[in-house]
Amino acid sequence: MKKLIGLILIFSSIVFFIGCSNDTENSPVDDKAKGVEYVVMENAPQDVENIVSDIRKNRGFKIIDSEEKGNFIYIGLGEKPTGGYNIAVEEVEREENFIKISIMEYQPKTDDMVTQALTYPYTIIKIEEEVEDIKVITTDGKELDSIK
Repeated sequence: MKKLIGLILIFSSIVFFIGCSNDTENSPVDDKAKGVEYVVMENAPQDVENIVSDIRKNRGFKIIDSEEKGNFIYIGLGEKPTGGYNIAVEEVEREENFIKISIMEYQPKTDDMVTQALTYPYTIIKIEEEVEDIKVITTDGKELDSIK
C-alpha cells in the first residue's frame, strides 16, 4: 500500500512539473529584442577581399556590395604598430531604424610578446537580411565611423 501511494505521488509530481514547464518554442518574441543572424567570414569572396585591401588602414566599418548574396560588413581597427590587436563581434541586433553591432576590441598588454610589424586587425561579417543603416559600437560605448 505504501509503495502504491509513493508511486502515485511520484507520478503526480512528474505530471505537475511537466505541465508547468516553460514552452518557449511557441512563445511570441519581441522583434526589437531579437538578435540578427550573422556569420563571421573566415574566407570572404574575392571581390570583398579586394575592397578590404584598399580600406584596411582605416578604423571604422563599411557595408560591402558583393556578387554573392548577402550583406558583407567590414569592421576594422585600422593600422596598428604591432601584433596582438584583435576584434570580436559580441552581438548583432535590430533596433528601430538600424542594425547595431557590438564589438570588443583587444589590445596587447605591455609585457606581451607580439609581432613587431604593422598589422590591420579586422573582421568581416555576413548578414542575410536587408541592411540600410548600421551602428558599430565598442563595449566601452564608442561608435565607429562609416568608411566611405
